[in-house]
Amino acid sequence: MDHDVSAAVIASRDAVKRGKSLVAALRDKPLVIYGAGTLGRRVAAEFVDRGAAPVAFADADECKHGSLVDGIRVLSPPDAVRAAGPGCCAIVAVWNPHGHSFQQSAHLLGIAGCTSVVSFPAVAVGLSGLLPHFFLDHPRLLWEDRERIAMGYDTLADAASREVFLAHLRWRLGIPWPGRFVRDEPQYFPDGLFVQRDDEVFVDCGAYDGDTVRSFIGLWPHFALCHAYEPDPENLVRLRRMLRGLPAAVSERVVVHDAATSDIAGESRFLPCGDGGRVALDGGLVVRTVRLDDEPLGYPPTLIKADVEGAEEATLRGTRRLVHDHSPVLAVCVYHRPSDLWELPLLCRRLGRDYILHLRAHGFDGWETVLYAVPPGRSTARFHR
Repeated sequence: MDHDVSAAVIASRDAVKRGKSLVAALRDKPLVIYGAGTLGRRVAAEFVDRGAAPVAFADADECKHGSLVDGIRVLSPPDAVRAAGPGCCAIVAVWNPHGHSFQQSAHLLGIAGCTSVVSFPAVAVGLSGLLPHFFLDHPRLLWEDRERIAMGYDTLADAASREVFLAHLRWRLGIPWPGRFVRDEPQYFPDGLFVQRDDEVFVDCGAYDGDTVRSFIGLWPHFALCHAYEPDPENLVRLRRMLRGLPAAVSERVVVHDAATSDIAGESRFLPCGDGGRVALDGGLVVRTVRLDDEPLGYPPTLIKADVEGAEEATLRGTRRLVHDHSPVLAVCVYHRPSDLWELPLLCRRLGRDYILHLRAHGFDGWETVLYAVPPGRSTARFHR
């Protein structure tokens, strides 16, 4: 096992103990929770249950200032820090791809006068009621899956990919995410990994409102065909509206499918949630599910993207024949479930043994991390182990 991977995995054995020590220390301090949303309320509730109610929520949304959330005041960051007084500590409970990074939030709180700021992952490992949460899970998962983690790490072709992998492991243990990993390049279409084709046939799994389709069209205006799969009815309305605004010569090459991609053709319950809708047992909608292997795509796909809120593995399993026969480039999100970071590279390796695998972070704090599986004939990357 690589030394750095081994160190992270070994550190996971003591992570809960360290997390509980941190929580115990925080109980004795005037506490501010940064973020009065769903996650902040969950964190606050954990401390209330332990007899250490936070002094205040700090929130950047001025509309919330002066209100009460679960009996706790919501104030501006400077006012919250002043209310807590000397020696206060803040927990950053804003963690989503559209908010601030932890480092940005810590800087903001520092300007407000709070010099002791801890991240949600650092606290979550000591508060079992907060996990799992997206790709965060109990640290024992890292220890139990240590052999699979090492195997997944070893599939990666370049140093940049391995750095992102390690940053993910460390962030799950509360070590801050390095800001240098956020890449200023198109997500799913990064520079320097694969050769563009004028006759690209793009399959967008989890098309949302057409944001990725729009980016694809801008980069590949002469594309051959685009298939957009999206099960959420409201997103489909926005997707079709976007296509109506394009020239007919472009929009006629985009085929919209009102379905979720999976490894089983049939129906599933679906929980609509804007850009986070997902297949879920408690979902209020019933949607159609398809296997890409069964779909009449017209032309062999050359590029498949999967951002399907945790159904990436099932989507890949439904592409076995397509991958075997045509070796398309794969761009797959690995940040929705805890084990996807290592299991999806291993699955891509099984699907196409010649694939060159890269990991790129397109967002902060582990968000928007994408696995790229590139067939040798389309690879432009210069990499080294």
